[in-house]
Amino acid sequence: MWPSVTPVSGGYGGGDSASGGTEYFLSTNGGAEAHDTGDGKSTFHPSTQLLVWSLTNTSSLDTGPALNLSNSEVGVGVYTLPPSAQQKNGNQPLKTCLNSSSCSLFLEAIKDPFAEKSANLDSNDTRMQQVTWVNGSLWGANDTGLNISSAKQAGIEWFKVTANGGSTGAALAGSGYVGLGNDNLTYPAIGITTSGTGVMAFTVVGNDFYPSAGYATISGSGISDIHIAAAGQGPDDGFTNYRLFANPPSFTARPRWGDYGAAVPWGNTVWIASEYIGQSCDFSTYLNTNFRCGNTRTALANWDTRISQVSAP
Repeated sequence: MWPSVTPVSGGYGGGDSASGGTEYFLSTNGGAEAHDTGDGKSTFHPSTQLLVWSLTNTSSLDTGPALNLSNSEVGVGVYTLPPSAQQKNGNQPLKTCLNSSSCSLFLEAIKDPFAEKSANLDSNDTRMQQVTWVNGSLWGANDTGLNISSAKQAGIEWFKVTANGGSTGAALAGSGYVGLGNDNLTYPAIGITTSGTGVMAFTVVGNDFYPSAGYATISGSGISDIHIAAAGQGPDDGFTNYRLFANPPSFTARPRWGDYGAAVPWGNTVWIASEYIGQSCDFSTYLNTNFRCGNTRTALANWDTRISQVSAP
């Protein structure tokens, strides 16, 4: 469940003043926790429901808190667990080091017992991402699996939901999917200006792109084409890619990704932040610069966060 923020001129405001002050939230219900029967055996379920939450009488928080939380369901297009995102081949000097007994011993004081391979990036699940409430509408997005040209890719479903007056009697005012054939879009964040237009930020990664900072603009006519704010320079080569650093007994690598995406409206622009890979170097350079590729990375990680200012349409 993700709380909404409300843009005003020069910052953020207090949201809907109805019903003694109202804070809205959006959530999805495909996750295993939404279906748990208490035995811990629940799994993810595809869903066509979006939950709209309303926390009213927030003005009472300064005196004697007397809040009311309610929710309603809105029918949306189906969302399902996204696949992990494959990476384009490129320089991964940490992987090369771990696969060399002498280098692994020097760097980690142990010979890596595994044949390390490049791993797919985490594409999140279907939980709701950043939410904005403006002009009586809630905007949000989540990750989902999409079938594009008979291939399953990680993509995005976005929502615009009418919600005002402190009521959860919400209605779907707009929605859609954003995907890219042969590639993946992950970890969306939507920022909407006071004019009702904005920008959606995300990571682009796949067969055509190293992990890149991408975005699309949002207007009354929907979502624009996909743009690249900063092109990735190489594949992710962080320690979470590799089995040596994974937990026993399976030692399954699970590359972390996307925890630092955001979209913040300011005036008629939106500041966006997306995780991407802003460097690349070969194994020789990695070794000869104290495992830092000329101070463009650390020994065990090479991700960056790209921050860009984009004009809303």
